[in-house]
Amino acid sequence: MQTHLPAISGVKGSEARKVATQDETFLESLTLSGKKNTQYARTNLCSSCSFNSNIGKNLDIMGSTISNTVSKDFAADLQLYPSDENYLGVRYKALLLEDYLPNTGWVLLFGGNGYTYNGEYEGHFTNLMIKAGWADSWKHLTCASGFPAPEKSFKAFTIYMGLDDYEDWSTQDNDIAAFSHNPEILPLRFTNIDSTSPEAADSIAAEYRVDKGGFLEGREIEVSLVRAELTKLPKDGNYFVDPDNGCKPNSQADILYRRWIATLSVSSLGINASVSFYINASQGEYILGQNTLNFMWENPDRPSVETDRYKVIIFDPEVLTETGEWKKALVFLADYRTPPEHLPLDKEGHLLAGYRKVNYKGKPAIEASFGYGYTDYVKDGNFTWYEKSLDTKGIIDLSTLWGSDNC
Repeated sequence: MQTHLPAISGVKGSEARKVATQDETFLESLTLSGKKNTQYARTNLCSSCSFNSNIGKNLDIMGSTISNTVSKDFAADLQLYPSDENYLGVRYKALLLEDYLPNTGWVLLFGGNGYTYNGEYEGHFTNLMIKAGWADSWKHLTCASGFPAPEKSFKAFTIYMGLDDYEDWSTQDNDIAAFSHNPEILPLRFTNIDSTSPEAADSIAAEYRVDKGGFLEGREIEVSLVRAELTKLPKDGNYFVDPDNGCKPNSQADILYRRWIATLSVSSLGINASVSFYINASQGEYILGQNTLNFMWENPDRPSVETDRYKVIIFDPEVLTETGEWKKALVFLADYRTPPEHLPLDKEGHLLAGYRKVNYKGKPAIEASFGYGYTDYVKDGNFTWYEKSLDTKGIIDLSTLWGSDNC
C-alpha cells in the first residue's frame, strides 16, 4: 500500500492562463452561440452575491433511496441508464457556450456519482459539477460549519468537484479526505452541506478559480474521476478538517482508503489540474452503476427563458469498466421534477428549457439550454414528479446522430 501522493501536472504557467482569443475552439463556440461579446463574464465581478440555494436538499435526490420529495426550483435528473455493472471511472467533455443569466441567477449541472462496495449505495457521492453564473474563489483549506464566505464571486462558468458524506449525519465517522495537487486553482474547502448543523452531511470540495486559471465561457473542458490505489494517509498530513469539531485537522491515519482522482483539463488554457479524494475502502470501491453521471439540473425558481441565455453541450461521456476499458456512455434518462409554477412552457405546452439531443463535431451530444427558442427538449411522463418507471422517463440516445432517429 502506498502512502505517498504522486505528482500530477498542473497549470503550465501564467501565459497559459491568458484568454486565448485566437483559439479555434473558442472562436468556433462563439459562432455556435451567436454571441458577439463574451467579455461580460470576465469583467462582471459579483461583489455582493448572495445565493440561497437548495443544493443540499436536492443532493439527497441523487441517492434514489434517500428522498421522495421534489425540488422547489426548476430541477431535473439526466443520468446514465442504470446498470448492474459498476465502474472504475467516468469522464465527459463539455463546451461551455453561454451563461447570460441576469434574471435566472445560476444553473447547476451536478454530474453526480454514487459509490458502492458490493452493489449497495454506501452514502458517499462525488459531483463533477458545471456551475453557470456562479463561480466562487476560495482560500485553500477554508473550513466552516456551514456557508463559508468566498473571497470573491463571479457571474461566470466554473467547475466544482466535491465529495459528500451522507452517512455522517448518523455515525460521525469522518471517513473522507482530500488533497489538492493544484491548490492555486483548485483550493479545498470543508463544510456541511446547506446547514451549520453537525448532523448535516460533511462535504469536501474544490472549485476552479476563474480569477487564477482563466474564464471558461466558450471553451471546451474535460472532467474525469478515476479510481487509484488503496492507501493509508500519513499522521502528519492535513487531509480532512472537520467542520463539526471546530475545524480541527483530522488525518484519520487508521483508515484504509480508496483514492479517487478527479481531474479538470482545459487545453486552451494549458490546464490539467487534479484533486485526490479518499473514501473508506470498505465503502468506496466502485462507482455505482445504478447512479452514474447524473447531470442533475437545478436553478432557482423558473428559468428566465424570455430574457436569459444558457447553453452547455456535453459530449463523449464514458465509463471505465472493471476490465479496465473505457466505453461510451450512450443512453441517458431525463426525469423532470419541477412545480408547475416554475415550468417554462409555451402556449402549446412545449418545454422551453432542459435537455435536448444535438450533433457536435459530427457526433451526437447532449445540450442543456434555454433562451434560444428551442421547443424540442426531451420530455418525461410527468414534469412535476418522479417517474415511477424507467419507461416513462425521457431518453437521450447517443448511439445515433440527431436527426437519424426522429428525435
